[in-house]
Parts: sequence; C-alpha cells; structure tokens
Amino acid sequence: MGRSRTAIVVGGGIGGLAAGIGLHERGWQVRVLERAAEFTEVGAGISVWSNALRALDLIGGGLADEVRAHGDIELQGGIEARNGRWLSRVDADEVVRRFGPVIMMHRAELLQILLDRNPPSSLVPDVEVTHVEADGTVAHDDGEDRADLVVGADGLNSTVRQSCGMKPSLRGTPGTRRGAG
Repeated sequence: MGRSRTAIVVGGGIGGLAAGIGLHERGWQVRVLERAAEFTEVGAGISVWSNALRALDLIGGGLADEVRAHGDIELQGGIEARNGRWLSRVDADEVVRRFGPVIMMHRAELLQILLDRNPPSSLVPDVEVTHVEADGTVAHDDGEDRADLVVGADGLNSTVRQSCGMKPSLRGTPGTRRGAG
C-alpha cells in the first residue's frame, strides 16, 4: 500500500469543513487550519439550496440527510416593506419544482454538524497562514507544513489566493455579490 495523501485546508468555515469531510471520506489525511481561536460561525440563518444539498450528498456519509433533518423547508419568501406589506413574493412551489427544496437553518447549527463530522485531531484552530507555495508548503505563524493538496477556503481576502497571484473580485448585483478568484 502506498503513502497516504495529505491535504491542508486553509479556513475552518462551512466550505473548509465540508472540504475536510469530503477529503477524509476519500482516504486523505487532512488538517483544517483556522485563524480564529475556535471554530465558530458568525451570522444567523442560512439557506441551503438544492445544489448545496446535492454537493453534501456527494461528500457522503449521510451528511445531506443530517442537514435536512436539522433544517426546515422554507416555503415562503419575498420582499416586505417596513410596514409589513409584501412588495414581491416568491412562488415557493415553483422554486421547489424547478430547483428542489431549500433548507433553512442557523449557521451555527450547520457548522456544528460539519465540525462533528471532521476528526477532532484534524482541526487546528488559532493558526494564521501567511503564505502558500506551489509545492504544497504552507507557512503559518506556528511554522511550516507541507501537503500534497492545499485547499483555499479562507474567504474573500484569501492568503491562499494571494499566494497564487490571484486578486479578489466581486461579481453579481449588490444583493447577490460573491467572491470570485
């Protein structure tokens, strides 16, 4: 049997933890490095759309089913004026028909599900990554590590992205902006 493959995931949010699970499920030795002193989520609710649920299904281990069990299917939405009058409404039945269900849950609950699925020994909080090299060397405030694969899940101002010479950009309308490399 050959040497096991190693991966370092930079960033311990929802994306980084999901990547850690997926790699671990496929036999990789994974370390998830998080800059914060603990793995926590900032914010309130999150919509987990059907494409994200399909991705969780592909990660495996019943992860999508666990998310579905902890969330609620959101069946109404739209834009309300301050006085409570609906300005526009979403036809929820049509959204479900076209795209599948949308699960609503608290971000902290989703993060906890993902944390529980990662081996505790793979979770490394309070480590600030300072630079990444193309050979898989990850420099951080506690030294340096090397891996076969480095996953950048460290947000819009990503150290991993900057180390690769890429600049952050925003795409979309003001209400739907997302980071893009």
